[in-house]
Amino acid sequence: MLNPRVGQFFTSWDVSRMMAEMMLADAGATIAGSGFIILSERAAVARVMLLAAAETLRLQGHDPAQTMLTHAAEISPLASRCFLQLAFAGLPALTERRDTLSRERFEAAWTPATVAF
Repeated sequence: MLNPRVGQFFTSWDVSRMMAEMMLADAGATIAGSGFIILSERAAVARVMLLAAAETLRLQGHDPAQTMLTHAAEISPLASRCFLQLAFAGLPALTERRDTLSRERFEAAWTPATVAF
C-alpha cells in the first residue's frame, strides 16, 4: 500500500510509540485539568500514531476511551480502514476522508465509542 510517488510513507510502531511517549509525557496534567485530551492525525491511513497514543495513555493508567478524543483525516479511500481500526480499538474518534490541504471533505463518520465519551 506504500506509494512514495504520492508521498505515502508509513511510520513504524516503534517510532510511533516513541513519539507518543514523548508527546504525552505530561498528558496526566492535561487530563486532570480538563478531563481529556484531543489528538489529531492529518495523514491517518495507517492509524498507528493514534493507536500508539492510546497505548501510551493506557500504560500511564488512563482509559483512552474516556480520556482521548481523536480526529483522523486521510485523503486515501483507505480511510474507511482507519475508522474500523479505531472503532475496534474502542476509541472515540471522528474519521474523515478529506484533502487536508484544500480542506475538501468527502465523507466523515464518528466511531461508536464517541457516544459513551
